[in-house]
Amino acid sequence: MTFDVQRSMRRLTGHSAADRAPSLRSLARSPLNGNITRRHTRDCPRAQDRLTRERDSQVGDTGAALQAGVQIRSAVPTFLAADVAATARWYAERLGFHTAGTFPTHEPYSYASVQREGAEIMLLSLPGYQKPDLIARRPEGLCDAYIRMRGVRTFYESGRREGFIHMPLKQQPYGDWEFEVRDPNGYVLVFGGAS
Repeated sequence: MTFDVQRSMRRLTGHSAADRAPSLRSLARSPLNGNITRRHTRDCPRAQDRLTRERDSQVGDTGAALQAGVQIRSAVPTFLAADVAATARWYAERLGFHTAGTFPTHEPYSYASVQREGAEIMLLSLPGYQKPDLIARRPEGLCDAYIRMRGVRTFYESGRREGFIHMPLKQQPYGDWEFEVRDPNGYVLVFGGAS
């Protein structure tokens, strides 16, 4: 093992700076990378400069992409449902969501997107699906989607007599007011925000 490292080091120092950097990269990817790469690049400023320029160009590419208008706007939970159309109707009737899109355009749907203001949930068809109830395995709490909102107390009051309220409105130790809803497939949504 030592002989291989020494041979690699001789090979690194016996070539031009342009040839050394690729060898350093392969050494950095090897299981022997430890202090060898750091020590060698410390002793060889040209190799260190090249590795630094290479790293900066990779960061620069990412920075350029961010400056070119790339923006992550949202993350959307996807829920499996045995009956997508019935689930979409439930979200509309109970929570005020609207169906923004379906596929195919007629029932039975394999996909639907339900939305309300800035919240969206995608429903995917899986015939016979029953979501496992995992709440007992995490007594601290468990939810499948957290929906941040204004007017959480008003929204809660409008539906609090419904059987789908899983946890009544309460103020959490971190200051948010929250309540939980369980949809017909067993997914738990937490609605939270300032009261």
